This record gives sequence, structure tokens and C-alpha cells, in this order.
Amino acid sequence: MARAVKTVLEMIVGIVVVVGVVVRAGVDVARLKVPDESVIFHVVAGGLAVVAAIELAYTLFTPGPDEVVNPLMLGLSSAFLFGLSVQARHGLTWGSGLGALLFVASLAGLFVIRRRFVAQAPVTGSELDALAPLGGAPAVERSRPEENP
Repeated sequence: MARAVKTVLEMIVGIVVVVGVVVRAGVDVARLKVPDESVIFHVVAGGLAVVAAIELAYTLFTPGPDEVVNPLMLGLSSAFLFGLSVQARHGLTWGSGLGALLFVASLAGLFVIRRRFVAQAPVTGSELDALAPLGGAPAVERSRPEENP
């Protein structure tokens, strides 16, 4: 049940972020301006931060520490985009470029850790069915035995 709630909350955040970016870009286009990328990065980074908080809260309902890698990756990506949104306004410097390189290297390291040390549990049919009352649809079709007339 916790996974279903987490998934629904993350979908809501995703929809809010997409709507926010579309509205912001639409306002700029309506004013015949090029959309401000720093504001768009800021909106996406805020959404990633909220999703990272949801993922971190979800780790309280899981038995092992292996789930903590995903919130770390989301938080690191969010911090990178926040920094990128600030640098887009003030200009890129050598220090900010080095910081971006370190962010990317850290994120790559977390991907390696997740792939090598964290076992990825496959999503089961019962977890997909838990999303159905919440409006979700199974992403994977399962074979059902044919009924004989």
C-alpha cells in the first residue's frame, strides 16, 4: 500500500511540474519572449526535491537501507538543477563548471552503486493491482488462462 501511495504522490508532483513548466513557457511565448530557462530549471528542481522527500519518507516503510540510494539521486539532481538555475542568471564560471562536473560524477557514482549493490526487485502483479483503485492501470499485461465456454 505504501508503494501505491508513493507512486500516486509522485505522479501528482509530476503533473504539477509539467503544468507549471507549460504555463510558464506559455506566458513567455504569449509575450513573444524566449522562455526563461532558469525559471524552468527552478520549477523542475523544486519538483525533484519534493519527489526526493516522498522517496525518503517511503524508506521508513521498507525493511532495508538499500532504498536510500534513489532519494539521494533525486536530491542530488535537484541540487544540480537549482545550481544550474542560479548560474543561468549570473553566468557560468570555472568554479560553477567544476561544481557541475562534481555533481555529474557523484550522480554517476550513485548509479554505479545502485546497479552493482542494490538489488532491483521486480514489480509484481499485486503491486500493479494496488494502483487500480487509485486510477492507475497495470503497465505490464499478464497472461490469463483462457476460459472454456
